[in-house]
Amino acid sequence: MKHKVVPIYLQHSKLIKRAIFLSIATASIILAIKLYGWMTTNSVALFASLLDSMLDISSSLINMIAVHIMLLPPDDNHRFGHNKVQDLAIFSQEYSFFVLRFLRYFQLLTNSLIFMKLVIIMLE
Repeated sequence: MKHKVVPIYLQHSKLIKRAIFLSIATASIILAIKLYGWMTTNSVALFASLLDSMLDISSSLINMIAVHIMLLPPDDNHRFGHNKVQDLAIFSQEYSFFVLRFLRYFQLLTNSLIFMKLVIIMLE
């Protein structure tokens, strides 16, 4: 008789999925509040915080997909399960860090150029 050992993460799959869903819902609410604040104030600090919230949501969505795949039971092609998808999730999160960092620098450069134009106009 074969005895299968069920990994602990498979035993708590519903709890894990619920935690990820709540994480996405919370981050979405925070994102909406920051978006409204940024649109009304045009604050650079609020924009940076908005991008951070976007990063949180994208990371949570990537984690949701990774966990969905990871929770698939082992099959003939994956005797030990689908745990290696975590490495791909980490790589894609790092890529989103890079993209959002670029957006922050672009916003900073844009605001700096606007400020320089105002100074030039005032000096004329």
